[in-house]
Amino acid sequence: MSEHPRFKTESILSELVEPPLSRARSYRRSVRTSAAGLLGIAVVTTFAGNPSVASSDASADNLHVGENIAFTGTVSNVASLEGKSIIAVVQPPSIALDRMQPGSEFSTLRLPADAVRANGNEFSVAVDPTSIPDEFIAADGLVTMKVYVVDPASSRIGVTTTSLRRVTVNGDVAWADPMQYVASLDESGGAAVGDHSRAPALVASDLGADAPTSRTSVPDELRAALPSVTATLTEGDPQAISGLASSEGPASLAAGTDAAEESPHCTRTDQTQERGATVGTSYPVGEDNSWLTYSASTSTTFGVGFSADKGGSWSARGAVTLGDEWGADFHPRNYNRSYRVNVRYSLIKCFWGTTETDRQWQPIRQPGGAWGNVLPAGPGNAPDWRHCQHVGPMQWYRGTSRGRDYELSYGVKFNEIIGIDLSTQRAYSSGARLYYGSQRPTGRKICGKDDDPAYASKLRERYASWTP
Repeated sequence: MSEHPRFKTESILSELVEPPLSRARSYRRSVRTSAAGLLGIAVVTTFAGNPSVASSDASADNLHVGENIAFTGTVSNVASLEGKSIIAVVQPPSIALDRMQPGSEFSTLRLPADAVRANGNEFSVAVDPTSIPDEFIAADGLVTMKVYVVDPASSRIGVTTTSLRRVTVNGDVAWADPMQYVASLDESGGAAVGDHSRAPALVASDLGADAPTSRTSVPDELRAALPSVTATLTEGDPQAISGLASSEGPASLAAGTDAAEESPHCTRTDQTQERGATVGTSYPVGEDNSWLTYSASTSTTFGVGFSADKGGSWSARGAVTLGDEWGADFHPRNYNRSYRVNVRYSLIKCFWGTTETDRQWQPIRQPGGAWGNVLPAGPGNAPDWRHCQHVGPMQWYRGTSRGRDYELSYGVKFNEIIGIDLSTQRAYSSGARLYYGSQRPTGRKICGKDDDPAYASKLRERYASWTP
């Protein structure tokens, strides 16, 4: 693939074409249903005036369907996106942001106007994954995309960020949920493998035991789990909003186009924060033990903080997935606890021309810190989850690549910096297991929060003689 001619950080990123990802990873398919899968058949969106301005069409569903869907979204505080501009851009990968010197400026890659379609207050983004230049894709296929929704009539802006993974499946290149399990990443030690650079090979068995063994196109199971994001319009800078709304963007991403010319540009500031993030919890009973393994075969997503008023107010909008390059096996313990890792965040400021459009606290690296946090003990201090199964005296673990991810809306402890905490999401896999161990012969149960324990996002132990 050709390098993008307008990418301003070419000299910084040239050495990152094959980042040194030294340890194996595994990822799982998140149990989510995309809005595109719920909203039926799509037709081409019509546009009024500026092609980036959405036009409402009550008689047809305008959202994308097909193999190039990247993600879907909703703008929470409007009923219609008519008259509003929706601009989708690709950011450099997190590993590139991490290696930039503080103060470095970088361009984003703006997608063509027809990559975004709107219907009511929902939108979809679709782009051929092979058209994204290599410098915007990490070696393990991770890609960061950002959406601007601007309303020039009310001078409001909404911004949200999400991660995707580019994969090769049945010979085709496709988008996948960033936490989708990809066995070839384990086999290659993190290097990109498959028919295309930075598009690791995915096979049907990666989708679960009940997935079809062969397909001639991208499996429906893969598309059904693509990310769905939410944006909320808030007051922003009128000059920046007017500039974004009046820009047309590129006609395509073909080599030689100016996709970066009419795209927001950003600066990685010199402000960083290392914050603790909860990636798991456990609630053993009595003398029984529990522990977590958190390793390089895990993928973890951390929330993004967004401000449209130069840091005056903050909201949680979107998330970025980081490929883990280290590991920790927590020791078995017989008390309630949470498991935390350190995450490095960078303050990113973005501009239209010389006017700031937004700033974000964005995760860029896991430096390797890990510790346990003791939670209150005794009756009444463990959640009353009752999706239970009897378990004998054994070492039991939840570590499948199917089922639900661990999620915590306040997992990243950011409140003292921006007044709110941010989210965490961690996949279960062969290298990311939650264990419960016991020698008690009878009466033991493992209970899930939202499903049977083999598939639940969170788990606790209980006995017939012990009540919460």
